[in-house]
Amino acid sequence: MIASGTSLELQTYHIILHGLCKNHHTDEAMNLFNTISCQKENLEARTFSILIQGMFQAGKVNAARNLFNSILANDVVSPDVLTYTIMMKGLIKEGLLDEFDELFLSLKKMVTLQILLCLSYC
Repeated sequence: MIASGTSLELQTYHIILHGLCKNHHTDEAMNLFNTISCQKENLEARTFSILIQGMFQAGKVNAARNLFNSILANDVVSPDVLTYTIMMKGLIKEGLLDEFDELFLSLKKMVTLQILLCLSYC
């Protein structure tokens, strides 16, 4: 569909990305992400969250970090509570507690309620 020039809604891309990541096709998911990021002006934090979670599940910690850092460097999309929660869970599962601590400390800039929500999911 994409190759034929058919444009899909962002929610449809989210479903496809989630399915690819869930079935360990993270390289294909990244290729699709690169394609839609060129086509769609308004990516959402959810788009990144799906990919970050997929990368952690596939054991691709560096790829997850790079995606998260690309959100932080991006002025258009901001990480949301879900994105932070996925990052924190992934770092804990990988035993990267120093990185978890750094990320947690950076959350002080967020609203207290959002911090509590993140912690309740970890």
